Amino acid sequence: MQLKFILNIVSRFYPEVPSVIEDGVFDARTLNSVREFQRRFGLNPDGVVGPITWAKLYEVYRGIDRNTSIPKPPPPAGWVRPVYPGHLLRNGSRGESVRIIQFYLNIIGRYYEDIRPLTPDGVFGSLTEAAVRQFQRLFGLNPDGIVGPLTWNKIFDVYEALQDGVSGGNPPPPPPPPPPPTEVPLPRCFTTPPYPGTLMRQGSTGENVRLMQQYLIAIHRNNQDVPAPPWDGSFGASTDTAVRAFQRQYGLNSDGIIGPLTWARVVEVYNRICEGNPIPPSGGTPPPGGNYFNYTVVAGDNLWTLGQRFGTTMQAIMDLNGLTNDLIFPGQVLKIPRGTASAALTPSPQLANRPYPGMFLRNGSHGDDVRFIQQNLVDLRALNPDLPSITVDGIFGPRTVEAVRSFQRWQGLVADGVVGPITWYAIVDKRNLIV
Repeated sequence: MQLKFILNIVSRFYPEVPSVIEDGVFDARTLNSVREFQRRFGLNPDGVVGPITWAKLYEVYRGIDRNTSIPKPPPPAGWVRPVYPGHLLRNGSRGESVRIIQFYLNIIGRYYEDIRPLTPDGVFGSLTEAAVRQFQRLFGLNPDGIVGPLTWNKIFDVYEALQDGVSGGNPPPPPPPPPPPTEVPLPRCFTTPPYPGTLMRQGSTGENVRLMQQYLIAIHRNNQDVPAPPWDGSFGASTDTAVRAFQRQYGLNSDGIIGPLTWARVVEVYNRICEGNPIPPSGGTPPPGGNYFNYTVVAGDNLWTLGQRFGTTMQAIMDLNGLTNDLIFPGQVLKIPRGTASAALTPSPQLANRPYPGMFLRNGSHGDDVRFIQQNLVDLRALNPDLPSITVDGIFGPRTVEAVRSFQRWQGLVADGVVGPITWYAIVDKRNLIV
């Protein structure tokens, strides 16, 4: 949006630069406008907005601003200040109130570079939360990423100030040229952002594309065979290449499309990196340490019960992890000696890398896929005896529903008792910790 806003300002004074539609999509018209701008100002007309083109765009923009009054977009005819909806808006919220906030943050972001452009889709995701936090920092509010009445009203105070020109009769100065990104922040660990419900492929744009790019960049730091895409919210050729490489590396169909399976697998691979127990690429070998497996401590665990559960001793666990006392805490990742554990647990053979069947498994489902999940859940009782015991019969009945819900609560997932792609891969990956 910021690029198109500036191109349209430049177009008013340099007619050879075509105007564009300010919709946040880098389409053929935008490509042509960028190329004509580059030709007009002696740059390589490749249509790519890199640091040199950005710098020239802002140089021209600032020159116009110094010599003319750049018009501000007027409020819509009959504009009425939106009323606070009466409830907090936060990560996970949806609806028209979220879309309103996204729309006005985009307008404010034209003048404040630190507020990144959003897709006004009414879905309050991690990028909307980041934009809200940055707005709050800029205007002296508590940067909690939540839109309550103070933040809601401040957004419209700032918007009205920009329209009225209260800061000296002009909008705030234009931001400096954005440098190429040097450090992309890591996504939040151990979260499972919901699949947005639409396929993402080359040509897609928006917040969800940018979120997947952020995950892939983080995965690249652990697996160099997955190239790092740009972090720009635009699903171009580089993002397509990164997605295909990820899919090849982690046992998916390499079609370059992010559907529910790829989305869930990207998130799961990253969360396992956070856990310190990365999923090896397909055909690869597990990380060093074949004499132990990693276990994430949950509430109620202690070293003695872990020793009993896994057929080892408290002292062996302490020695392997370099512990000087028996204090452990939820979320801590411990190395558990295999020792006699495999004999004590006698889990079934490894069941990893079976792909998600492409449909939800729920109460009433039946067949081999149900049997597969049931066997995994039975084996997982070795890690968590609180999981209900079930019969491996291929029939998804009430007892299996309760076992799935119990697993989902254990892993911090939505406890709906339905096995979708996220729960499927969570069960398989957790089960393989004891293989």
